[in-house]
Amino acid sequence: VQVKKPGEKKKKKKKPSDLTDFEDKKKARAERFGIPLMQTTAEKRKTKLKGREEKKKAESAKKSEEEEKRKKRAERFGVGGDQSANKKQKTEEKNKNKKQKMKEDNKPLLSKEEIEKRLARARKFGMDNTSQNQELKAMLRKYRFEQS
Repeated sequence: VQVKKPGEKKKKKKKPSDLTDFEDKKKARAERFGIPLMQTTAEKRKTKLKGREEKKKAESAKKSEEEEKRKKRAERFGVGGDQSANKKQKTEEKNKNKKQKMKEDNKPLLSKEEIEKRLARARKFGMDNTSQNQELKAMLRKYRFEQS
């Protein structure tokens, strides 16, 4: 038990009603009851968002460092430094492939009767699964779907 001396002033504790901010009230309540301060869900979200932003910044910094390392390595060894040239080559190859496919698609169609005759002959002699027969079957399908 504390004894009060005549000249001593009593320390005033801040009452939660005097505090205007909710966070201050919460801190004072936690101190008064001696419990740890718990974060609200909104505060947890804020801290998560801050953590995510910091993570993104760190990742972008790592990426930029990696890109610089790759450029230096490419300069040193003279390999793959120009990615745009590689992309151009790939697109040219794709275009060539597309042109070849278009040429194959534009092959003159045989008459429907002729295709059927050739397929029947191939079946008769057991040569049903050759590449030439596959092309004939494709031509026959074109006939079927273009006519209807």
